[in-house]
Amino acid sequence: MTSTLTGKRNQRIWREEINSTIDFLFFSVFSYILIVSLFERHIFNPLKVPESTLTNSTLEYVPDYGASTTTILFILLAAIALGRVSEWATAPSLLGMLIAGIALRNVPLISGLVVPMKWSSVLRKAAFVVILLRGGLSLDGEALKKMKGACIRLALCPCTVEAVVIALAAKLIFGISILFGLLLGFLLAAVSPAVVVPSMIRIAEDGYGSRVSSLVVAAASLDDVYAITLFSLCFSIVFATGDSVWMTIIRAPLEIIGGCALGAFVGYGLRYVRPSSRLPLLLSSSMAIFFGCASLHIDSAGALAVLVSAFVAASNWRNGETASTEESSLKLFWEFFFQPLLFGLIGFQLTFSLLSWRKVILGILVLAIGVAARTAIAFLAVMGSGMSKQERFFVAFAWIPKATVQAALASVALEKTRNGRYEKEYEEASLIVFSLAVLSILTTAPIGAAVIRITAPLLLTKDSEENSSSSTIDRSEEMKALSDVEP
Repeated sequence: MTSTLTGKRNQRIWREEINSTIDFLFFSVFSYILIVSLFERHIFNPLKVPESTLTNSTLEYVPDYGASTTTILFILLAAIALGRVSEWATAPSLLGMLIAGIALRNVPLISGLVVPMKWSSVLRKAAFVVILLRGGLSLDGEALKKMKGACIRLALCPCTVEAVVIALAAKLIFGISILFGLLLGFLLAAVSPAVVVPSMIRIAEDGYGSRVSSLVVAAASLDDVYAITLFSLCFSIVFATGDSVWMTIIRAPLEIIGGCALGAFVGYGLRYVRPSSRLPLLLSSSMAIFFGCASLHIDSAGALAVLVSAFVAASNWRNGETASTEESSLKLFWEFFFQPLLFGLIGFQLTFSLLSWRKVILGILVLAIGVAARTAIAFLAVMGSGMSKQERFFVAFAWIPKATVQAALASVALEKTRNGRYEKEYEEASLIVFSLAVLSILTTAPIGAAVIRITAPLLLTKDSEENSSSSTIDRSEEMKALSDVEP
């Protein structure tokens, strides 16, 4: 008997050692791919300096690493501090974070701060990977199967209509191409769960909106996934790498299919790793996939692969729970590092000299047209769901705020055009995309949060007194659990 127990214990130890070794090998491979992709080195000879670096070494700007690191630290701390102040003022914290970056860049008394474009790009892309991961982890396959049409319609229809309307408005007002307009449209069309979910938690705690809150939160993540996918598709078409139009049209869906297949393959492997290795392997594999695909100029495939891998892996991690440990850990990473850094850096990139009052006013007009179309379609999308007219109005108002996806993708097109390979009209259109994305955060995030807070008691019916003591607590806990998984 003793020998049998000893044998089983030894087998378990050996199995743990083997699993640990396999996890380490995969982590090493993913980390290697990430480093090679970031520094654009040959995958089989990473220590060899690329020819392009040797040729341009005397022309390239060499960053002051001390000043750059200090600047990033200042941006991070200032963003966290102003984010707290913004919360105390009952405004979204991300608004204060964005203002912190803008102030550090544009206040005359502050000088000497510098962040190399490469550093800023890598940090914002890393934050975007975390957004993608949280979006993929938040999608519940079983819930999606059981969803009625209202949630699907709310996630897809307003986003699509707003993107098309903004594309047409930007064409008429700014004169940019329809393709660039669609790129802008799907960037601006993504709703911000970072604003919506906390507002819904407060509503649930006050005893309002049992059905409405669940519907809005569930549709918000799907809306972001849809908007990111279409943005990636438009980006691949707009910034085609020397291919003909037809080759670009064929290549874009192939990138989507390839990204989904790669994500499914990696995610299926992640489903069976040890619980202690899940988060390190999830992060390392996602960073390797995203930056590796970016180095191969198939950015849309990388974004979709990260989304799909997180979704497939999480389907086996939850074990019936609303949120997994990995989702809660990513939420902490997001709130205390990636979110303040992302919004601080995007604000730091905005220079007032890039904007004019005319461009600001016209940009606000385009945003207003898009939001008007969005709210109207959102109101129609939830018809037939059993909601009253007042509840449908509230859902439409709750679909206004924009922030997270806009901050992550605002400067992607602008960075692409700064290498000198594209015509001036591309750079001008990319600057419009960047400017309107920042304007959308500054305007719709605080206005949307305020509208949700004001209209909730006016448009939603409070629960009956006999059920309020128990059901309000249950809904509040449910909404807080959902907030752990919002992207």
